[in-house]
Amino acid sequence: MNIFATDLMFYCPLRNVSTSMQQYNGNTHNPTYIYRFKHVLSFDCWGENYTFCVGSCCHGSDLPFVFNVYDDGVSVDYDPTAAEESLTRDMGNAWTNFITGGDPNYGRPIPIKYPLYDHNEDTIVILDQPGMYIDSHVRDEYCDMWDSLGYIW
Repeated sequence: MNIFATDLMFYCPLRNVSTSMQQYNGNTHNPTYIYRFKHVLSFDCWGENYTFCVGSCCHGSDLPFVFNVYDDGVSVDYDPTAAEESLTRDMGNAWTNFITGGDPNYGRPIPIKYPLYDHNEDTIVILDQPGMYIDSHVRDEYCDMWDSLGYIW
């Protein structure tokens, strides 16, 4: 069910909007970089209302990594693995690079180069730990189906 909802509400509409924007404006008008967070958390950040996300990768699973919530000592008590701490650092660096310079690849060090999104290639970064990699045409079969049906629900 999580994969179904992620495709319908998040991943496939993002692919559709990015493709439409590039077809209308061209590939370089608004440089776009896309990642798909695929790491299953070693800790439960969901609580009792979202038990279906424990052991799965749900929308928002990347937020503890983006905002590095482990070290604040106040709001949460997560115990990330060493690989998750590395993923946190790498994601933080990519986000900082993008926010400060418009490109996740330049500035702070990152382990993998984010490709400029091109709707023809549909190439994105897959964030997992251990291992980040580049993939193309992720979930095409499903997204093509949603594109044909539309996204009004």
